[in-house]
Amino acid sequence: MRSRASEVREMDAMRVSAANFWDFVVPSADSECWIWRGSINKDGYGRFGSIKKMAHRHAYERLIGPIPERLVIDHLCRCRNCVNPQHMEFVTVGENVRRGEAGKHKSDQTHCPNGHELTPPNIRWRKKLTSLGEVTFYRHCRICFRATNTRVRRNWWRANRSIQARNRTAEVQEGLS
Repeated sequence: MRSRASEVREMDAMRVSAANFWDFVVPSADSECWIWRGSINKDGYGRFGSIKKMAHRHAYERLIGPIPERLVIDHLCRCRNCVNPQHMEFVTVGENVRRGEAGKHKSDQTHCPNGHELTPPNIRWRKKLTSLGEVTFYRHCRICFRATNTRVRRNWWRANRSIQARNRTAEVQEGLS
């Protein structure tokens, strides 16, 4: 639990930060983006204030209102350091990944890591439940899936055979005594 003193320090930092937030915003000449010129994190998003809040979230909350729980902001302009709230939309994490660059490399793949071509007859769609309870689907190489399944079943049967043999030996020894 946070102390009252830390809450007061954070509120003071936000008050001071809010005063100079707009000093770091520059309208783009070639688009309607409001470019953040302050601190940028490793992913390209603006960071602001002593508590390092994300600049686009700060701008949205100041100009529009609170951000709903379990949702994230998607930059419709695809410019990560844009703080124009008109360029932002609430989406789930999964939808944000599907729209963004992070998931594109998977959908653009033409071969699996083992070199098998990912053509419709060789693709197996698998269902996955996310931590937020959403159902998503992803592609899987059918050849690799079969090979893995075969290997797993073979190992299970080997282990199971030795257990069955031990059980039979124990049954025989019990019958002899």
